[in-house]
Amino acid sequence: PHYRVVLADGAKPLPLPPNVLTWTSVAYVVWDEVNLDRLDPAQQEALVYWIHWGGRMIINGPDSLDGLLASFLKDYLPADVGERITFDQAALADFSAGWSARDVGKTLKPISVTKPWSGVELKPRDGAKALPHADKLFYERSVGAGSIVVSAVQLAERDLVNWPGFDGFLNGALLRRASREFGVEN
Repeated sequence: PHYRVVLADGAKPLPLPPNVLTWTSVAYVVWDEVNLDRLDPAQQEALVYWIHWGGRMIINGPDSLDGLLASFLKDYLPADVGERITFDQAALADFSAGWSARDVGKTLKPISVTKPWSGVELKPRDGAKALPHADKLFYERSVGAGSIVVSAVQLAERDLVNWPGFDGFLNGALLRRASREFGVEN
């Protein structure tokens, strides 16, 4: 109830304000293969200022990162793209175990990889760090009071989205929100 997701129409200009002062209600930007030609210079500048003032940009997958390496965001990115690789069950074991564990209650089922995920090797830049339990998969870098996160795989990977630990990872790592507490009402 606290978030409103806005999907950009690929045939129209991006619905991003050209002035950083009008970004106060924007909490996160998920960047997924956006055509940079659709952003005018004022929108680009506002986006950079928004990140500096505490915004969190999440770059989805290796193809999105490729497109940003020569863009106005190039100096702020947490990683460079390496070789194309795949992630199988063994490569995701630490990530799965870390985000399936629970302080209270039973541990969640691990990720079940039906076929290897395609992705890229991420080469972290200075100042970048891996998200918790997500080394080689997700890196973030502080930009002023905000940050940018990149993923080595697509966030829409079916096995990832269907995994019971995905909501905890999304909340605790990608969105950097505080741990949730669940209880039973009497």
